[in-house]
Amino acid sequence: MAAVEVHDRKSLGFLIGHADGQFIGGRMTDCVSVNACYPVQTAIRGRTGVGFDNLAARKRAEDTVRAGGFDIIGGFHARPNGSPKTSRGDVDYILEESDSVYSKTGFTRWLVIIVGVKRIKHPSRSGPLRKLYARGKTPGPGFYPHNVIPTISGDLLTGPDQAFRTEAAGYWFKDGKVEKELRVYSRY
Repeated sequence: MAAVEVHDRKSLGFLIGHADGQFIGGRMTDCVSVNACYPVQTAIRGRTGVGFDNLAARKRAEDTVRAGGFDIIGGFHARPNGSPKTSRGDVDYILEESDSVYSKTGFTRWLVIIVGVKRIKHPSRSGPLRKLYARGKTPGPGFYPHNVIPTISGDLLTGPDQAFRTEAAGYWFKDGKVEKELRVYSRY
């Protein structure tokens, strides 16, 4: 939702969650549960880049999350009209952040969720949403998921004539490397 709010610019924030176990494919699997995200209001946002304003603002945001009793397990960033795939710039930036900031806080790995957001100009004529409109009434606001594993993708309808296609993918950054794209599940 934070990515859709500023859909024409990049955004970023922290992921709040904890280690967990879930039944996936019929067996208990170690995983991470992301309970919420905290969009960073002081981020410098543009169409092609996003970053923290300064270290004091970043520390204040981190301290605010922790003061609420939450664990930061990673971060998210969103790309307007983009893909949720990591770019070379993403990898370089996150590895640099891991070395300079997160390693000092005790993080051994950092989860990154990248969200691609694209505004749908005519929801009633767009792919999966077209079927909903064809039933003779305007669908209500909500998230209409597409089943595309390993990502979470779907259309967020915010009004009868306003919708956004979103796709989110997750990646672990650990020991100076990025692991392949993770399976991401939603309880939607």
